Amino acid sequence: MPGKSVCLFLLLSVGLSCSQTGFALDFFFVPDSSVGDAGDTILVSGWIGPSDSMRGFTIYMAYDTNLICLAAPVTAGHLIADRDGLNFGYFDHDYLPDVLEVYGTIMNPSVDFWAGPGELFRLSLKLRSGGESSITAPYPSFFISGEGGFPPVAFHPATVTIRGSGAEDYGSNVPAEFGIRSVYPNPFNSFCTISFSLPNPGRVEIVIYDILGRRICTLSNSVLHAGEHLLRWDAKGMSSGAYLIAASHLQMHEIKTVIYLK
Repeated sequence: MPGKSVCLFLLLSVGLSCSQTGFALDFFFVPDSSVGDAGDTILVSGWIGPSDSMRGFTIYMAYDTNLICLAAPVTAGHLIADRDGLNFGYFDHDYLPDVLEVYGTIMNPSVDFWAGPGELFRLSLKLRSGGESSITAPYPSFFISGEGGFPPVAFHPATVTIRGSGAEDYGSNVPAEFGIRSVYPNPFNSFCTISFSLPNPGRVEIVIYDILGRRICTLSNSVLHAGEHLLRWDAKGMSSGAYLIAASHLQMHEIKTVIYLK
């Protein structure tokens, strides 16, 4: 549609030199498309090139969630998806303000590490609106070598530009009601992803309670934009059993039950 497209120029490279081996490791994002209308979803893969054995990574990405947002939970790529002992996950603009953090680490030294080339993770990004924004690296990202070292990481380029128009096209994608859409997986044995809808901008509180009504933690207590949102609850250290997820916005409230199984 003329004047209503969103162009996503997403080729964000990470180059590093591993002083122990002299091996150069390249990290880059590969989108399945560079153009989309507001409301469309673009799949973006994070890849590494040929490498020596690696045991972990953490990548930080900052972007304006009024323009783009996660449309689904971040998934592990084929290079690491079936790796035993892998601690993989993400924090979507909650653990660090305005930052998406994706990480994966093998904690057990007796488990085989992974080596490139291959896909580390996959993002499903929804184009929310028009205008111009960017994806940047606000904090130093890093990889962990098989020997436990931390090779330096540099993003090239430092900024990924998003341009487009057609904000009104997204209007039909704004949810009509507030509420928790899903909790996945449920039951879960590590962490679960909570999906909820917000029809208008405003403060949202998401709190975890135990079955006796005692507050366990607060996942969100901040002003959010209208749309679909994802939060991650890591239940590490908690006892197995049923927990309550309570969502509040203005005078609206909703409670969902989730089962944690160690």
